[in-house]
Amino acid sequence: MSRKIVVLISVSVLVSMVYYWNGDAPSNEKSAGIPPVATARTALATASSGNPAKPSLTSPFGTASYTPPDPAELLKERKERLARDGYALPEKYLTMNLVELTNLGKGGDALAAIQLADRYWSEGDAMQSEAGVDFSESPRAIALRYFTLATQGGAGTIPETVAKRLYESGADVTTAAAWDMVAQRFNGANKGRNSGSNRSFSSMSYEQMNAANARAAEIATQIGFAW
Repeated sequence: MSRKIVVLISVSVLVSMVYYWNGDAPSNEKSAGIPPVATARTALATASSGNPAKPSLTSPFGTASYTPPDPAELLKERKERLARDGYALPEKYLTMNLVELTNLGKGGDALAAIQLADRYWSEGDAMQSEAGVDFSESPRAIALRYFTLATQGGAGTIPETVAKRLYESGADVTTAAAWDMVAQRFNGANKGRNSGSNRSFSSMSYEQMNAANARAAEIATQIGFAW
């Protein structure tokens, strides 16, 4: 082999080695015959075809999502509910924000406590984004606390209202009966108004009636009424 041929082979090997070390070796896409641009477009299409992540709107009250209510409609419904229960609260309580109402209610304002009780009872979903909302218990458990505060503040017809709402909800007949018992005694001065005439607890068992009586004694104690 001539010296000239040996030199040419050596140069060829060196060039190949430099080409490889500099990262210019054919990629898998090139060796497979796939143009780099096509590969990039495929990756982009794949990435954009997935479903984008959606923010969670889970409510602490258990509702997955909700639409904020119309303020005018909300106010109208509040007035109608309270009117059915025999209450006519001043307009300022019906439009007052939750923080102000809470401060007044906890301070002994019976009208604020009635409005808080009604809102937690009927507007749990609508309240979830309001400042000052109480998430410590279920909305209706909180409503019962404020109904009790309102009774302590002198709203003597509250036990009747609570008994009626509980009975209509059908959720807890024992507690409904307990509030009905309290209403019958607490409103002794109003015996002629036929309290509870639209309710019937005749289907309750002996055990349920005993439990209702025990619960009524607890409620009376919370109100400050001798049982």
